[in-house]
Amino acid sequence: SLQNKDLDSEALISLIVAVEVHFEEFAVPYIPHLIESMQNSEWSTRKCAIDVIYTLAALIPDVLIPFKQELVESLNNLRFDKFKQVRESCIEAF
Repeated sequence: SLQNKDLDSEALISLIVAVEVHFEEFAVPYIPHLIESMQNSEWSTRKCAIDVIYTLAALIPDVLIPFKQELVESLNNLRFDKFKQVRESCIEAF
């Protein structure tokens, strides 16, 4: 899973935006890690994962199709997260 100290969501999002077309092939194996990170005990890690999923959905949405059910379930659960930052990111991602 992603750890907050190991991943700066802004840096990853900037990378995805910069290499959008070339990132697509790497996104599919990475998505299960994002889904796992959405269940992490650290709120900042959950928020980071949601923000990255949102970016992928905006730029290369086709890569998320095989994971649609898992993503919808996770995002539905996170709408009620105890941390406002997570809830807000989740609502924006929907």
